[in-house]
Amino acid sequence: SLGINSQSELNGAVAAGIPANRLMGFTGTEAPRPRLFSTLNARNVEVIFGTLGGGGSIDKAIARSGDAARYADIAAAGVDIIATDRPKQAHGALAKAGRAAKNSACGISGG
Repeated sequence: SLGINSQSELNGAVAAGIPANRLMGFTGTEAPRPRLFSTLNARNVEVIFGTLGGGGSIDKAIARSGDAARYADIAAAGVDIIATDRPKQAHGALAKAGRAAKNSACGISGG
């Protein structure tokens, strides 16, 4: 994966010889950026967004509020992979929204 925070960073990676469709773009942990996600998706870049981290993380905010559906909202905004400290809760929310990976896909084996 490569940290990508803008169209120009994506353009720089492609200009350096990295095919866009071979990239997984890590877009940070601060706040979802649907416009950036859309830009990356349009270039066939897999979008990674992190909800994990310390006390101010999105994971912690979701845990405090009990609103696990935010994980599905993040995915619906164009995120392909959510980096989380709460994988079971995120998967449950994604499954409820019909957005979860199928068993044995992407390393998911159940349990």
